[in-house]
Amino acid sequence: MTPLRKKLIEKDKERAVKLVKEERIMEFFQTVLVNLEQQVELIQKSLQEEYKDAQQKTSQLEALFLELDERNDYYSALLGELILRATFLSMDRLHLLMARESFEAVMERIERVAHRLNLLFLPEWVTHHLIELTKILREMLRVVINWIDPTTPHSPRDDQQIHVLENRADQLHRSFLKQLYSSTDMTFQVFRQAEVLDQLLEDTIDQLEILAKRLHLILEEYKIALQPLPHYLG
Repeated sequence: MTPLRKKLIEKDKERAVKLVKEERIMEFFQTVLVNLEQQVELIQKSLQEEYKDAQQKTSQLEALFLELDERNDYYSALLGELILRATFLSMDRLHLLMARESFEAVMERIERVAHRLNLLFLPEWVTHHLIELTKILREMLRVVINWIDPTTPHSPRDDQQIHVLENRADQLHRSFLKQLYSSTDMTFQVFRQAEVLDQLLEDTIDQLEILAKRLHLILEEYKIALQPLPHYLG
């Protein structure tokens, strides 16, 4: 890791701690989601890049994996602290705990994808399919990030967009399995690697859809809490 990247990561962590201390829940959610989107982008780039040999690829990816693991664990711990220690919450604490559960499910699957990338080189058509799934995953994350951004107007069509993206991933998944199981020119190890990576990305997308639903509920609670009290209660 370069000194500049290390400095940027530490700066992100400091900002996250500040948000926790000030109980700025929605901004913290946004920070975690942006971090996840960056992680998926790095995975996508690692699939797109060409390496001279397997040793070079393994070395570069291992550094990435260590960074992913550390940041995910750190943000998950901070999220738990924020939920359990906050003195005042404008939304249901159980809903926040459920959102944390979904965050951890998405984080875990992203890490598992990253850890499998350096095991084998895959055929070009398999890599292309995996890249398409990472693009869908990034697009879904950006939609949810925009929900939480107070400067971005939210519309019911945003909810529909999540479903559209998830359905597109399902279609790609089904088409990929048909091609994979009809292929006769790959070893069992390559076949298994392709199958597992596809399923992990599909599972990540499914878990992100669940997270999106839970965050949408929290966001609606947050908006209600910000509304002024009725005159007879004010």
